[in-house]
Amino acid sequence: MKNNLKMEKPNVKEMQFLCNDILSYFQDFCKKNDIEFFLAYGTLLGAVRHKGFIPWDDDIDVIMTRKNFDKLCSAFQKRKGSRRYELLSLKTSKLYDLPLPKVIDTTTVLDQYLYEKKPYDLGAYIDVFIFDGVSDNKLFRFIQFKLIRILLMCWYLLNLKLNVRKKRSFIKYIMAIAIRPALKLIGSRNLCKAIDFVARFFN
Repeated sequence: MKNNLKMEKPNVKEMQFLCNDILSYFQDFCKKNDIEFFLAYGTLLGAVRHKGFIPWDDDIDVIMTRKNFDKLCSAFQKRKGSRRYELLSLKTSKLYDLPLPKVIDTTTVLDQYLYEKKPYDLGAYIDVFIFDGVSDNKLFRFIQFKLIRILLMCWYLLNLKLNVRKKRSFIKYIMAIAIRPALKLIGSRNLCKAIDFVARFFN
């Protein structure tokens, strides 16, 4: 039976507990499969400064190289036994259309209230960031970063719920209405594939 956890007003302690369980599984899984990863961003800061979570933080971020991420995808697809924890990514799910891979707890369901309904459930999760290479050429680096930012903005404008106004600028709201029909022809998953292609181009 799934636990419905609403993201509008999350219980921070409960989310920290669930995310920590996912991280424990993820750490054991990576160790068994010789996959290297690191804590990142607020998660790393919390581990160093607070010896745990930042008190108000309710998620976990990890980061790994593209080579290790490819190994992670392969290992998840080959594993046997319990499937409580799943890796959602472009490689491991035909429906997944978020720019960032996640390891989720399938016994939970989160309501991503800022974005349109997805054809799959998102449970409590940890985010998996990927290290990719960049060009030695400044111009090529600039183009790569700009392309990723533009593609991410397009994904955001396609997927956000237009009836959710909280902390959203009027300009972005108008942009979403204006260009969403064209973006729907491209599709959310194809935008994610384009982001992934540009990100790994110089590896």
